[in-house]
Amino acid sequence: PEKAQRGLQNRHSLAIDHGMLFVPVQPRNMMMWMKDTFIPLDMIFFNASGRIVYIHPNAQPMDQSLISAYQPVAGVIEINAGLCQRLGISEGDQVLVY
Repeated sequence: PEKAQRGLQNRHSLAIDHGMLFVPVQPRNMMMWMKDTFIPLDMIFFNASGRIVYIHPNAQPMDQSLISAYQPVAGVIEINAGLCQRLGISEGDQVLVY
């Protein structure tokens, strides 16, 4: 829970094959922000079926604006900004979480 609360805050780099997975106990409208986050990120919101319902590309470092899919989601994946575009990840794609 402490790591989830902190997320990727205060990190200055993120390996290309790393990210952060946020999974609440039950699907809910998750609100994310970039407070104290120095790395631009793509945020991938997925529903209980694992379907990507929203991608927020290139979330800007230190921005405290709330980022949400504005619907209940089963989780959010944060990865380096631009990686969704480079890998062809798009809304409607399927996420498999093990």
